[in-house]
Amino acid sequence: MPTPTNNFYVYEHWRRDRDECFYVGKGHGRRAYEMRWRKNPLHANVVEYLKRIKSDIEIRIISDAISEKDAFVLEQARIAYWRHLGVRLTNCTDGGEGITGHKHTAEVRDIIRKRHTGVIFTPERRAKIGAKRKGKKHRPDSVEKMKSTKKAWAASNPEYIKAMSLAANSITAKAKRLATIYQRRRADLAIEMFE
Repeated sequence: MPTPTNNFYVYEHWRRDRDECFYVGKGHGRRAYEMRWRKNPLHANVVEYLKRIKSDIEIRIISDAISEKDAFVLEQARIAYWRHLGVRLTNCTDGGEGITGHKHTAEVRDIIRKRHTGVIFTPERRAKIGAKRKGKKHRPDSVEKMKSTKKAWAASNPEYIKAMSLAANSITAKAKRLATIYQRRRADLAIEMFE
């Protein structure tokens, strides 16, 4: 059974069309099952190819409920094993790296904030982002989680909900200004939290 320190696992992604491993990784939570946010272009190419030929990926959990240190060691061993057998993996490294729990310094957070300040989403950019997301749906458990989070947030911010309700009903221009002021105040508080 996983504990806070032993909640990692090692997994392999297999091509069903060849019955062959093409990626070895370590993670926790849904890491093994999440394909969209991977930065490895080799892995992404295999996933796209398998979609085109209407095949899919088999996910095999090699070991679970282990420490991160043990997961790194096992990941390296599995990568070495497959490469020794001549299997062409999409792994870019020999494994054993990772930044689980990494937190940016205040200086790095400031650089990121400045980089994103003033970014303008032109209509063309919005259309491009929209086209990329079109047709994608959230998993049912994600939808439920978003609903419960939104309800909890609404319960803890009744003055915002009241202001938005007034603005939405166009009762007074003052209600709209109040909602805008409250949103700005919340945004300022969020920025201060990261400083």
